[in-house]
Amino acid sequence: MSAVNDALDTFGVPTDRYPRPKDLAQLAKVLEAMAAGGYVLVLDEFQYFNRKGYEELCSYLQAAVDRLAARATEVPGGLIVLAPSTPR
Repeated sequence: MSAVNDALDTFGVPTDRYPRPKDLAQLAKVLEAMAAGGYVLVLDEFQYFNRKGYEELCSYLQAAVDRLAARATEVPGGLIVLAPSTPR
């Protein structure tokens, strides 16, 4: 969470609109709010969230994406998730 909060501070994301997350559920909510607020977010190296203790973020993000998709015409931002493809 400290790396996320540092990035939010570095890029000048206002704390009054996007409170700094303290856990993975709050992180998903902040990302959802930022996308709804017009930010385009890129999560790189997403495969690391399959590690023990982080896997719940996928569920939280899926719920957030579902809510955003339900009102897609009103959402000016977006979320891009990057991870290496698996070998075939």
